[in-house]
Amino acid sequence: MANVFFTESKGYLNHSLIYKLKTAGHKVTVLVKTQEEAKLVESTGAALFWGDTSDTAGLTGALSASDIVIRTPDLFDLKFAHSESTVVEGIIAALKGTNKTFIYTSSAWVLGETGNVLADEKTPLSPPALVAPLAQIEGLVLDSAKQGIRSIVIRPSIIYGFEGDYIDEVITTSRRERFVGFLTEGRSVGTYVHIEELVDLYLRAIEKAPAGALYQAGSSDFVSQLELAEAISKAFSIKEKRSLSIEQSRAKFGVLAEVYGLSQKIDFARAKADLKWEPRKPGVLTYVVEREKALATLAK
Repeated sequence: MANVFFTESKGYLNHSLIYKLKTAGHKVTVLVKTQEEAKLVESTGAALFWGDTSDTAGLTGALSASDIVIRTPDLFDLKFAHSESTVVEGIIAALKGTNKTFIYTSSAWVLGETGNVLADEKTPLSPPALVAPLAQIEGLVLDSAKQGIRSIVIRPSIIYGFEGDYIDEVITTSRRERFVGFLTEGRSVGTYVHIEELVDLYLRAIEKAPAGALYQAGSSDFVSQLELAEAISKAFSIKEKRSLSIEQSRAKFGVLAEVYGLSQKIDFARAKADLKWEPRKPGVLTYVVEREKALATLAK
């Protein structure tokens, strides 16, 4: 069993990975900064490491003692654009020459608008401002394979399958406002990956991925904004659907409006070939129906 260190506790992906690795028998330690974070981590049974990623020197001991380091940054932290490369450089410095595993979570959003092109790991990057730092950081992580680190980058597409995900956010807002809003006049197409499938990809990468590997986590479930709106409208009996302007999109989703409106078809062939990973969960439109049934049951 391995010693696994998480440099971030926030987010459902981190929580799911922490729980899965802990229940598999690994020793898991998680960096926490607040009592709220500590409470959530303690519920998984993982050990706490009090600190901050800004203190790279203070993290050196914990990083060096770990067999696997996993970093899934908070992309919406206001400090992200200015501090993330420093954090990653600190992790690389601590792991240099050890051949230990460093898994970094990027985002398929770094590809930018891909339209109808099936984008793979070789597709040129054109990131929107929100995730622009990831373009450089991916390079730092992948290049660290030349420095004796088993570095791996994973690019998830839009994650669904948990309370509070993007789909859930749209459903909640639509039920409250009694209309379903959609972006880009419904034209843009998103690629989605279920949280359980994504966690499975990380586990397979830990076990099998070579140093310097980049994997995209997508599916063949390409769903347009209009298709999603129609599914939510039908499942929750919300008749009105509205195309949101750019201003309305920003008011509803904040900074996320610039990435939720991207049209992307994400290829996952490399993960399938190298790791035998292939999503099999019901797609997003089926998930909308399942979510309606779950919420109806809770309301009884």
